[in-house]
Amino acid sequence: MNTPLCIDEETSSSGTDSNRNQLGIGSDMEIAGRVIDDLSKRFGEIVHAEDALWHCHCGLWMKLVDRDVQAVIAAYDGCFYPTGRSTSTVRLNSTRVEGIVKLVSKDLNAPAFFAEATEGVLCKSGLVTIDDGGQINLRVPDPADRIRCRIDVPWGRDIVLKPPVGSLLATFLGGIFAEDADKEAKTNLLAEIAAAALFGMGTKLKEPKAIILKGESAANGKSEFIQMVRALLPAGTTTSIPIDRFSQDRHIVHLNGKLLNAVDELSVNGVGSERFKALITGNPVAGRDVFKSRQQFVPIAQHVFATNTMPPFKGGVDRGVLRRLLILQFNRTIPPNERIEAIGRKIVETEAELLLSWVIGGLRRLIENGRRFSELESSEAAMRDWLYAADSFAAWFEAAVTVDGTTQKKSSDVYEAYKTWAYHEGFRTAEILPINTFVQRLKAADRRISTKRTGSSRYIIGIAIDTVSPKAIVRGAI
Repeated sequence: MNTPLCIDEETSSSGTDSNRNQLGIGSDMEIAGRVIDDLSKRFGEIVHAEDALWHCHCGLWMKLVDRDVQAVIAAYDGCFYPTGRSTSTVRLNSTRVEGIVKLVSKDLNAPAFFAEATEGVLCKSGLVTIDDGGQINLRVPDPADRIRCRIDVPWGRDIVLKPPVGSLLATFLGGIFAEDADKEAKTNLLAEIAAAALFGMGTKLKEPKAIILKGESAANGKSEFIQMVRALLPAGTTTSIPIDRFSQDRHIVHLNGKLLNAVDELSVNGVGSERFKALITGNPVAGRDVFKSRQQFVPIAQHVFATNTMPPFKGGVDRGVLRRLLILQFNRTIPPNERIEAIGRKIVETEAELLLSWVIGGLRRLIENGRRFSELESSEAAMRDWLYAADSFAAWFEAAVTVDGTTQKKSSDVYEAYKTWAYHEGFRTAEILPINTFVQRLKAADRRISTKRTGSSRYIIGIAIDTVSPKAIVRGAI
């Protein structure tokens, strides 16, 4: 099916204001109002969002070109307006034009306009959406969908769960996980990750995750997967902001409106936990580009990072961070005789429709999973291994603590036990928590743990400490 779309047609230039020369008082406010009327006649509904003016053409929202807006404003230069018994002439300069643009933007401001966009992808065949029951739909886009990007790929309603043998896509996916017992589950997860990005669902899942593609060796396919997804997504909807720059406003502002933030290598520098969680879950954040005003926006990007080693987090890894991470292991180095140079890009160039159908299969699985990524035991094992190495408190709590709700110990004794254990396990002094933070983490770790003060002594209630036989790290304890 190829639903006719008119996205590439020229926008009509009709609808200008025939009464432009007849102003009432000639103020910037009046001209701004007239400009909005003129723009609306020419382009239809106009909104201001994400530091730009937007209009909809054939179901696709597009930015208004600055020169078009400025040309409408410039037409009022030289217009007459009454001043008592005489008339005066509007004289526009760059300062007045800039002020009028600001007034237009303020009057049309709708900062959350695109946060309410339909979850879907506009392709050559129409708008592909999915309902909560997993039904895939293909229809003509509507302005109310608030779609603002398109991929130049047709879709014939096929849903591919397993690419056909002999295709480049099947060769790629089969090669990277060929020696893994859970290779099918890993392949399915890759399709779900691509779907979360393409359909703008990264921060809208029940349990949003930042994906970490971990592979200690080279030539294991993780970078090619990132290149494949980047090439499939609409132009201008991807970015590459390293995780250690999440704390810098001038970098995170470039996440605004992006579907994918993919970084081929992951810096081992620490990152603040609170900002990280906000960007992964889609909480409103604010950023400021150089020489521009501060912008508040709701991030929607799916984050994917490739790494050889796992990064540390400032202040330790808290439970909120753990809930927002998913590690996918790439264990196999592709043998030289199996490698195809730039296979990710070639898949998009030669098998784009197959790739889209495979991604849509991942979309359906996401919905069937309750809007969650598939769970893999190998991913949970990788998380446990990293947890033990990255966070001295979490590792100690998992290895040496039993919560019983009754045992009472002096806070200083518990803290010394933690420090002794951490030093013995090879953690550096900088990785050891100060005692106040340590006590706060303890109370947050389990509701049965509490503190009390008696005279000059402070006690922790609710834990027994095993300093001889470390426990195995078990799923779900943190």
